[in-house]
Amino acid sequence: MTAGERESYDIVYASDHAYMFCCCVSIYSLMEHMPADRLVRLHLLTDESFCDEDRMLLSRLSGRFSNLCVSLHEVRHEAFEKRDFRDSIWSRAACYRLILPGLLENVNLCLYIDSDTLIVGDITPLWEMDMEAYALAGVFDDISPVRAQTVGNHIPGIQTYINSGVLLMNLKLMRERGIEEQLLSGVSDYLVVDQDLLNVVCYGLIRLLPADYNCIPGVQADSPKILHFLMRDYLRPWKNLRAGGSGSWWRCAQEFAPVYDVESLRASADWYERGSIFYLLRRCADYSGIYIVGSSPDAERIHRALRLGRCKGLQGILDEEDSLPYAEDILLINASRKGTVPVLSPFVEREGARRQVIRYSRWPLAFYNLAPEQVRREINGELLMWEFGVDARNAATSSQLLELNAARYPDREALVEWKDGVRSSCTFRELNRMANRMADWLRKQNTGRGENVALPDRPVRNIERFGAVLGILKGGCLPGQEQAERMADLSVLYDEQYSSMAPLCEALPDEAAMKAGKKILTGRALVRRAEELRRRCGWHAGDRLLLCHRPRMKGPAEGLIEVLGAFAYGNTTVICETDSGEDLLRIAAAQACTIVSMSESSFECVSRDLTEMKGHEGPKEQADGAIEKKSADSCSTLRLCLTRAEDAFTCREGMARETVSPEALARWERAMPQVPVNGQGYAGTFFYDCEWYA
Repeated sequence: MTAGERESYDIVYASDHAYMFCCCVSIYSLMEHMPADRLVRLHLLTDESFCDEDRMLLSRLSGRFSNLCVSLHEVRHEAFEKRDFRDSIWSRAACYRLILPGLLENVNLCLYIDSDTLIVGDITPLWEMDMEAYALAGVFDDISPVRAQTVGNHIPGIQTYINSGVLLMNLKLMRERGIEEQLLSGVSDYLVVDQDLLNVVCYGLIRLLPADYNCIPGVQADSPKILHFLMRDYLRPWKNLRAGGSGSWWRCAQEFAPVYDVESLRASADWYERGSIFYLLRRCADYSGIYIVGSSPDAERIHRALRLGRCKGLQGILDEEDSLPYAEDILLINASRKGTVPVLSPFVEREGARRQVIRYSRWPLAFYNLAPEQVRREINGELLMWEFGVDARNAATSSQLLELNAARYPDREALVEWKDGVRSSCTFRELNRMANRMADWLRKQNTGRGENVALPDRPVRNIERFGAVLGILKGGCLPGQEQAERMADLSVLYDEQYSSMAPLCEALPDEAAMKAGKKILTGRALVRRAEELRRRCGWHAGDRLLLCHRPRMKGPAEGLIEVLGAFAYGNTTVICETDSGEDLLRIAAAQACTIVSMSESSFECVSRDLTEMKGHEGPKEQADGAIEKKSADSCSTLRLCLTRAEDAFTCREGMARETVSPEALARWERAMPQVPVNGQGYAGTFFYDCEWYA
């Protein structure tokens, strides 16, 4: 019978209470990829730790998939008492697959899947394989560093040594050959208990599967069907938000939010970040005083890296025995190697203040040796310092860019808005806190991740608009007007009952962040587009950037790419809403700005008004923010980069010269001196004409 004709599938998982949530996430991903008209008989092997919380998770699965039939098997086997698992990285549940031939006596063929997996493709072709002469089928394990030493003396070769995380098992043949008895007799003999045993006992009866069916994230595979997160924390989405496949894993995990505290798990998934100076800088964004605690070399290393990273709130290093009174605006980075540190007591004893203490933990040496070279630099604190201390291009979301600047330039103007002749502004710290309050409001409204959140359909200040959009992104939601499930309340941006600190559960780099036409951009893609635009336009860290928008502009996405590009180096962005080219030029010259966003119609007005201004009085900003006239020579330093909002999202070629009239372009070139642009941000005036400057 082929897979297409098969009426049911027998699939086995094994888990204790500690891994039951991850197990259920894997089962959920499995059911998403199984035929809806075929019965899935799921055999779940558990132990005495199985509890009511686990039953609720399984009930959630059964209620979601009508073709799922779950059978529980509580395993109590004396053979496993031979092995002491208390200090082992392997659990007793990992051995449960050894007794499947006798436990499932009415099943001839089953698929065993580890709990630390995620199914991402169609796995039904496995049942089409000819298993008549094979006891097991699995994927060759080419990464286990000890397999030759542990099994090399027991089998002729390791060419068919397979990973036991995904196994197609011919239980009928295993019963006929008495394989279960042989497996149980060797439980105490091998390092990798189940895997070594299966490979030794079943040698000569093993068929190799394509790597797609047991693929470690980051390892090359043609078309992955099953992702296996193995036993290293940096590979596991529930430990490391940056792990490969984390977006899909957390999407499935979110389905259990009604019966499991998913958000707390996400908040603790910072394994990659612990020991990262980049992460510490971001956490410093919300605080005015940052202290390092400890007397070890780590404390000095962290202090040096934060100082080079231009952390404005950095104070000094505290000894473990020092005293420090509690304050809400203090962050403590604990680099001490001692278990109890008196200086931390006023903070850790307060329930709401525990987030003000960060435990700096260095990675285990075994993981360090497997980490990429760039990551090793982060672990040691020996960062590659760029122009401003830390390379902002490591940031993968808008939240990270904003938080990094709030830590390094808290009092620098982030946004300056000219509207109806009035100037207003906010600093990076103020903008970050507005975004945090919006994210906190969304959480308290029980807004689901990935939901559309709309802005009010009325004119709003651009500072509030960007604060709300960045907060929606921080909350893991999509800012958009179409099919919005919720309307953002802009009053919360200044409401102190909502937290101005970073949200507990940040948006993931590979989660959906913004709609661009029919496409949906992830947070990582959004930041990448912003960096592309910054490089193509050639602006650098010293520039003030001006966005020229139509009055009463609509849509949360307009100008977002340019703002995120400015965040990369802490640029100040000036936003001007006007239909007058003369007003735009006056403001740009007075603010010493580079214009980085302008529509074709605005450019027509600017080029015409610029010609008329020659020989007339130009702009000057007074101390109170008003504009008065002076010599038009002030316009000679104006720099112009022409882009359009929709092109900023798509980074299409030919977006400038092909869309403006030759007359407007000729007027501009006659009026302004032209300086070639090579991506290095030359002083002077230039016109951007869609060439790529790498």
